[in-house]
Amino acid sequence: MDARFVGLLARADPRTPVSTCAGWTLADLTEHHMGEFLENRGSENR
Repeated sequence: MDARFVGLLARADPRTPVSTCAGWTLADLTEHHMGEFLENRGSENR
């Protein structure tokens, strides 16, 4: 995961709405992308 993205997440309010994803918060978006990141990372090791 990009260190800049992680740095932004660390300073942001997780309750911030995501304007391009109706009903999602920054916490929802982070959880979604972390799941994809971990899934893809796991498939690289197979």
